[in-house]
Formats: sequence, C-alpha cells, structure tokens
Amino acid sequence: MHWVLARTELEELNEEARELAASPHSLLHVDRMVLAIWNRALRRTVYASQSVDLPEWLHSALLQVQEQEIFSRGVSGFVAVAGRCHEHVSRICRSRLGKTPSQIVNEARLRKASHTLRMTSQSVTETALDCGFENPAQFHRLFRAAYGTTPGRYRRE
Repeated sequence: MHWVLARTELEELNEEARELAASPHSLLHVDRMVLAIWNRALRRTVYASQSVDLPEWLHSALLQVQEQEIFSRGVSGFVAVAGRCHEHVSRICRSRLGKTPSQIVNEARLRKASHTLRMTSQSVTETALDCGFENPAQFHRLFRAAYGTTPGRYRRE
C-alpha cells in the first residue's frame, strides 16, 4: 500500500518529524509521531471504504476537504473541489453518505482540531479559529457532540 499525501499533510508530517528530532529521545515522543501517522492512515481508510459506491468526484472531494485550506473555506470550499453545483453536491452527499456538506466540513474541521489539541499547546480558541470556526460556542458544542467532552478536557485527558 502507498499513499499520495496532500501538500498540507506532507508539511504536517515534516513538522512532526522535526519536532521528534528536536525532542528528548523517549518512547513518548516516538509514540506521539506513530499515533499521528496512524490517525492519517485511519482517516484515509474510512474514506476509501466509503468510496466503493461513490462517484470519483465525491471521493476526491472527501479527501481534499481534509486539507485546512479547503475546510477553512467552509461548504463553498468543499463544493468548489467537488466541481459540481451546490444542490447536486448536497443531494449526492445526503443520498450516498447520509450527511450534508456542512456536516462533512465540520467533521474535517473537528478532526484537525482534535489533532491540534493533542499535539500542540495552542489555545482552544486559537485552535477553533484556525480550523474555521468563527463562533467558539459552536465549536465547543460540535466538539462535545463528536468527542463526548469539551476541547479543554479532551486535551487534558
């Protein structure tokens, strides 16, 4: 198996490798790097397993929406990479995935936020804003619904 990484994924992986090289040599730091790579693999596997019954344009858009430059633009970014009109994208997402484009974008944002909270010391508010959430209350509500805890508690645990 091989992966073709998006530019942002490659940059994140390179940054994590630099942090690992600069950190004290301990299993904790190595485990953190391995978990980050494993997280990427699982994310790709989930979308690959869904893609059996998906049009190629939607499969491609689902992978591209994982990139911060796409999900930070919201639904319009997702629709743009899909290359179809908003109504068509919405209809196909609901029928094939049981989700709206907004839910898909928010899931990508929340995955990035959970990764950032685990791997950095960036504040919760900065994380929310970086992931495209303009309203911190909405971020907290969606994060709690997805992960069963608040972003701050998620980081501490």
